[in-house]
Amino acid sequence: MTEGGIMLEEWMAVWQKRVIDTLKKCKFPSSPVGQASRYILVGSSMFYRPLVCLAAAQTFGADPAVALPVACSLQAIHCASLIVDDLPSFDDSPVRREEPACHIRFGESTAILASYLLLTQADRLMLKTVNQLGSDIYAHLRQETATTLEDMIYGQWEDVSLRPIIDLSVKSKIRAAKTGALYAFSAVAGGLVAGASEDCIRLLRDYGRYLGTAYQVFDDMRDKEDVPGDKLRLKELKRCALEALRELNRPAPLLDNLLEKNVPSA
Repeated sequence: MTEGGIMLEEWMAVWQKRVIDTLKKCKFPSSPVGQASRYILVGSSMFYRPLVCLAAAQTFGADPAVALPVACSLQAIHCASLIVDDLPSFDDSPVRREEPACHIRFGESTAILASYLLLTQADRLMLKTVNQLGSDIYAHLRQETATTLEDMIYGQWEDVSLRPIIDLSVKSKIRAAKTGALYAFSAVAGGLVAGASEDCIRLLRDYGRYLGTAYQVFDDMRDKEDVPGDKLRLKELKRCALEALRELNRPAPLLDNLLEKNVPSA
């Protein structure tokens, strides 16, 4: 249950549709690169990262609509990373979301260029915040974007270069960079849009990183790619995420429920 008695599922349905509608309005060239970008951007997905951003904004009293361009920018970054992740030189995955991966559908070179195009689209979406939020918030969001991308690139490189990975501490570090970083940015971005204090931004960052890392552990377990100790690690990550929410000293049922939605207890 969320604020005002609105069920999480109802809230998610409303804002997921808003995210999809905004993404569909993004302009892409009619070339194969543009088609490939649109294919991965608006494909079937739960859009968890944008929803975390919108939930964080609402938790601190902002209208989620104000955070919508930022949330959609996060989704564009995420989709760019998915294209790279699926390439033959990385995970070599032919399927994404039960559909042909971008490089299978459009070819490897087109897919790589589509990932670049999605990053430029993320910039355009973020730029829409300047008039509403001011240049200072925009600059802060851009700094967070750069740091997040650096973390994701580092995590992807280590994931590929150190395989097979059987050490839990190494695996945890990679998960926190590859997946935890963008989830952390998602929570932080919502807080920045809403004008949250520095202490609350720190706690949102902790929540997002724990949530994202837990999601990656959960996903690895589903894919039979887990390492010894992952079950205990998953419980600890969820506990730490919940603890960060409690330290906010304000009701945060949306963020609480999104944790469970991303990483079910079962």
